[in-house]
Amino acid sequence: MAMLKLCKLVNPPVIKSLIPLSPFSTTTTKFYVDKKESGCGSGSHARPGSKFTAKSTSVQRQNYHPECEKAVNNQVNMELYASYVYLSMATHFDRDDVALPGFRKFFHAAHLEEIEHATMLLDFQNMRGGRAEFFDVLKPKVEKWGDTKSMVLAALQLEMEVNQSLLDLSGLATKHNDINMTDFLDDFLMEQVRGQKMLADMLKNVSRVEEGLGIYELDQRLLKNPQAYALVTSHEINKS
Repeated sequence: MAMLKLCKLVNPPVIKSLIPLSPFSTTTTKFYVDKKESGCGSGSHARPGSKFTAKSTSVQRQNYHPECEKAVNNQVNMELYASYVYLSMATHFDRDDVALPGFRKFFHAAHLEEIEHATMLLDFQNMRGGRAEFFDVLKPKVEKWGDTKSMVLAALQLEMEVNQSLLDLSGLATKHNDINMTDFLDDFLMEQVRGQKMLADMLKNVSRVEEGLGIYELDQRLLKNPQAYALVTSHEINKS
């Protein structure tokens, strides 16, 4: 245990890339912390995040390119990052000095949805004979949220980042003629488009009103309209 702590002090984590939260990014963002390879041992004594892995060969693996396998692991981390951001937003709306339960419920549902997506991708990884690899999940880039409009805009931009990453993943599957993966990703891509439309509509409605009574009225309508969550998650919202 002491040796592991010493290794971490000598080799601190290096952040590969930060989260741009921009709708104009055309490259897949890596939402994880890549750690330097350590000389602190290998095998059962390798520290978490080291290069050592005990991979086994799957007997069921067929037409699954290593590049696709790696990209799926990156996508899992991106979905978990998005869930972390939405949990942060939901927590903000639940504060006693904000008190917007409709928006809280909406973004908590979005948080659960992203976890569900990550789980589906991990299930797909195992189903194809790939091997899951887990990375550190970065904390949300924004620590102190502002007004409702800026938060909805940030959510829309994040969804567009996730969508671009899924498009890149789909392009990779096409490149390697992986029909199984392209078919699997079709549902993800349609859901992303629906989610982006919902957030764009929400942004327009938030822009129509001012902070205060207008946002409160919009929040109450959001809270009382179960259909508003239908495209966000398949979970039973009333239990969230």
